[in-house]
Amino acid sequence: MLPQMEIPSVITPLTHLLPAQFAFVIPHGVLSQEDIDALQQGKKFIHFQGYIKYRDVFDRYRETRFCYSWRKTIGDWAQSGVLANWET
Repeated sequence: MLPQMEIPSVITPLTHLLPAQFAFVIPHGVLSQEDIDALQQGKKFIHFQGYIKYRDVFDRYRETRFCYSWRKTIGDWAQSGVLANWET
């Protein structure tokens, strides 16, 4: 079972929104050194995709799909930390 985020069913200009929420989905709960090496070498990658269904202010039903990949930018992970970002 994947972790889920709490999102209000109706969002208006007066809705109090929680700060950014995160869900980590990693097989076996931790990345092995072998996985980290493969990520650094470009042999493996991390990505996620999903969709959000909602009704807009004009009462029309909408669906927005997304897909992001985690990409290394510059530097060496071991020496300078994770220098990467999510790309669409």
